[in-house]
Amino acid sequence: MKRLNLFKALEDVMALISEPIYRVILLHRNLEPLVIGSKISSSFDRYARISSLCILFAIVGTGITSSIFIYNYVKNVFISIVACILISICVVFPLALALAIAIPSFVYSNRRSLLEAKFPLLAMTLSLLLASGIGIAKAFNELEKRFLEELKYFDLEVRMVNSLIRIGIPIDEALHRVSYITPSPSMKELLVGLASVARVGGDPATIVNSIMAGYIDRYGILVEKTVNDIGIMMEMYLAFALLVPVVLGSIAVLFLLYPIPMLPFEALMFLTIFILIPIASITILIIVDTMVSKLRV
Repeated sequence: MKRLNLFKALEDVMALISEPIYRVILLHRNLEPLVIGSKISSSFDRYARISSLCILFAIVGTGITSSIFIYNYVKNVFISIVACILISICVVFPLALALAIAIPSFVYSNRRSLLEAKFPLLAMTLSLLLASGIGIAKAFNELEKRFLEELKYFDLEVRMVNSLIRIGIPIDEALHRVSYITPSPSMKELLVGLASVARVGGDPATIVNSIMAGYIDRYGILVEKTVNDIGIMMEMYLAFALLVPVVLGSIAVLFLLYPIPMLPFEALMFLTIFILIPIASITILIIVDTMVSKLRV
């Protein structure tokens, strides 16, 4: 019991100290749909709390480390403390805050690519359910009960729609709210279209099929663009691979005529063959794999 009370007291103290940072993060309310839609946190307030604590730990940790490091050199307590405060406030805090603001956008963008690639599976499943004659609310309920394992990438949207409906929110408003936080443009279009049908009436299966047809057209354009971009990347890599031996041969001739004592040719060869070329090759492979992964259904 005492340990729990001590832990609670420590948590309250940390929350109090990090309160100014928490207030600064709360000013960026535009991050709320990104935080929720990226599945980083269930609420923006919780994300702000956790981020403020992480920033505080980064400031304190960096401050202590830098003060010890600087003191070992200058042997002056006052200078080391002042330097540690300046580093913590002027360097660590802005960088940590920028990272806390940038992470939701980055994760949100990654999830958008993933949902776009997996969208046909959701659209086909939902279309079959709606074609059987059940309503929109019942269809989403069936998605959660029977198909959520196959549609695990859309668990946030499906569960949120069902949760909002269960607490009494009209289905059209529930769909609009979820469309506000989902990162997938196709999913957003689907939710808005179904919300319109739920409000004014119509055949929801037709809406899903229409959106799926538009998705196929966009996907074809995306595939063509990605293939062209990969072709350009491969041409650049091929040109790089062909030019490196030529450049190294030219440099070798120049070094024979005009040797540079501070830069031996052996060091340049080692840097090029064992560092520059592997880094360039790995970078190209990562970029191409990232581009291709966006097309995987």
